Amino acid sequence: MMMIDFPYATTLAAAIGAFALGLIWYHPKVMGGRWMHLHGKKGEDIQPRPLPFILSLILWVIAACFY
Repeated sequence: MMMIDFPYATTLAAAIGAFALGLIWYHPKVMGGRWMHLHGKKGEDIQPRPLPFILSLILWVIAACFY
């Protein structure tokens, strides 16, 4: 039987790092305020929901598997 040595810890660390970078990037004090202004939105218009965050983290884990 052939064993596959997959770097699980490194993959998870890369996914969490990319996810955290996105959270910081779109924070209103970094670039999120500019993003909201360009899309014609205000802070009151944005209702945070957990689904985009969960889906984003899952997709980052998948992407980290290939890079």
